[in-house]
Order: sequence, then structure tokens, then C-alpha cells
Amino acid sequence: MAVDAKLWVPSDVYVNLMPPIPDPVLVSVAAIAFLTNQSEAEATVCVGRPCDVHRWKITDAQGNLIQEQEPQNCPHLVVTEALAPHETIRGDGVLPLNGTRLEDGQRYTVHYWFWGLEATDRFVVHHVF
Repeated sequence: MAVDAKLWVPSDVYVNLMPPIPDPVLVSVAAIAFLTNQSEAEATVCVGRPCDVHRWKITDAQGNLIQEQEPQNCPHLVVTEALAPHETIRGDGVLPLNGTRLEDGQRYTVHYWFWGLEATDRFVVHHVF
């Protein structure tokens, strides 16, 4: 199957740490995923549960897990999506991150699975006081 996955997240993420600081500090990071069928034939992608169409986790520069999507109570029901030749589909998401887990000046990697295919992108965190 010749389906390519791509991801876009903002290159800079700002964490507001101005007092009073709530716990957790919620930071909403936009994520836009794309799948493109590069072949001349229809391609089908599938996942085992509807809530697995979009999945994500965040790792630091050393590959350590920082945060991942909360588990969801979701029925085990295979869902599929057909992509015509050269068709691109897009999925928009928002990653609700805990800003207290993100260090100033550090680069993080978003691992995002869209219809079971992984794409990655990176962002740098900036603390605002």
C-alpha cells in the first residue's frame, strides 16, 4: 500500500506560567494529519476501533514519553476509509498537553497515528512568565 502520512504542528508552543499557576497548565496544540494515496489504485486504511482513527504521544529529545492520549472507552469495531488514487485526506486534532511537563527551550516530537499510519513533527517550548 502506497499511502504516505504527514503531520503539521506549530513549530513553537508557548506555555503561560504567569501566576497564579493552575495544575495542570493546559496547552492546546493544533495537529493536522494528512494521508495521501500515492498509487494508481484505490487504497483502504483501517483501524480496530473508531477512536483509534486519531492517536498521539509526545516524546522528548531522548525518546522518553512525556504525555500520550488518554485511553478512551471505545467499542471494538473495525472502521475503514477508502482513498482514491492520488487522493489526500486531512484530519484535524487538538492535543491537550500539560504544560508543567514541558521544559523551556526543549524540543519535543509529536507521534501521531492517523488511520493507523504514523507521522511525526516537532515543536519547541517557550515559557511565558
